[in-house]
Amino acid sequence: MSRNPYETGPFRHVSDMETPLTTVSDILHGIALIAETMDDDHGRVVQRMAWLAIEQCSAAECLRGELFHVTHPKREHFEKEGWPS
Repeated sequence: MSRNPYETGPFRHVSDMETPLTTVSDILHGIALIAETMDDDHGRVVQRMAWLAIEQCSAAECLRGELFHVTHPKREHFEKEGWPS
């Protein structure tokens, strides 16, 4: 019995990472917006921490994108024909 690479294995894990990373990024953007309503000293610190974490989420999403391409079951096809946008 063969495994479906879209349902199990590395590609499935990489695909499953998209929603949690997006959720964390959205929460951090919300925190940054809330920080704008705080007093200057505290708000600046909270906003800076949120933006630092957002940058790390973006870096993780870039790595996830690379893994998506590397582990895609039809990688050879898309590397010849081009990846859909």
